[in-house]
Amino acid sequence: MHLLITTAHRLDSEALGYALRHELPGDLVDDVTLLAPTVLEAPSAPLRRPCTWLVVDVRGLCETALLRAMRWWVQAGAQIVALHDGTSAELMQAMAFSGAQHLVDVSESLDGLVALLSDPRAAATHARDVTARLWANSITPDRLQLTRREGEVVDLYLDPDEPSIAEVAERLHITPSTVKAHLSSVRKKLGGRLGRSRLALRRALAEHGWQAW
Repeated sequence: MHLLITTAHRLDSEALGYALRHELPGDLVDDVTLLAPTVLEAPSAPLRRPCTWLVVDVRGLCETALLRAMRWWVQAGAQIVALHDGTSAELMQAMAFSGAQHLVDVSESLDGLVALLSDPRAAATHARDVTARLWANSITPDRLQLTRREGEVVDLYLDPDEPSIAEVAERLHITPSTVKAHLSSVRKKLGGRLGRSRLALRRALAEHGWQAW
């Protein structure tokens, strides 16, 4: 396993790297590389190693640049672990739907992170689906007065794989025009000024209280 670690401060990255080397089985980690936030946010080369894990402590990082970089890292094949302290719910929601497969609260200890990295095969298989399902389960008509079908459309449309309108329609056995109508209705309920941006839709939903944990 190759670990890439980035935090807002290099000393924090060094401390995290040291702790993980100490806590994880000796034969599990081949290498640990510390990335400056500027490198994380502006990647320019493909990953050269398989089984690369990108561990990002989101606290103190530029939110806009961070979310913009996530799609590149996902496409490059990295397993993304976003670390948080339980106080950045909106950002973590956006991270999950920008492709971060694992969300780990490290406010009290690194136990959750160590457990995840110690059994990456099982975690990688289930984490993305679990994250999406938790989000979907948190979408309730009581909060935004969404219909059940609107919730289903939004859930699929905001999947990390970013399916097309046609793909959402096919999975729900409805027409693309019906999908567009449901999305239009949801945007109107959120204020009507979101345009066609998925990221704007995710953020608006988070601002209205949708929590995945």
